[in-house]
Amino acid sequence: MEYPTPDDPARAPVWENYVTAQGAAAALRLVPPYAHALGVEVEGNDVVLVVQVPPGAPERDEDIDDIVLQLEVLLGDAVTVRTRTDVRPECTLSPTGGANDRVRWFFASRYVGEDQGATAAVLRGRE
Repeated sequence: MEYPTPDDPARAPVWENYVTAQGAAAALRLVPPYAHALGVEVEGNDVVLVVQVPPGAPERDEDIDDIVLQLEVLLGDAVTVRTRTDVRPECTLSPTGGANDRVRWFFASRYVGEDQGATAAVLRGRE
């Protein structure tokens, strides 16, 4: 088996799985502490990094920008990477018949379904 490279990503046996794995690699040590979840939505060479955040989270974050840059490097020039931020009071990963049906999640906060007090404290510290 030949492995995909940034110059020839088409060699990936299942492109969506490859993009998901590269998204996880790009996010290592960069996930903001307030993030509920991160995932990718893949439509051919168009990739959307989906970031779930609580209300009150910063609109822009350097760590998210760095994840996008890393993902662009890992996937190569033929791929376009954009970001979508979903604001939700708590982490929601299951399909709802809406925008999240096509998202392949690779990170979820360990506070899923529990008191979000720790997240609120982190956000207060950033103000």
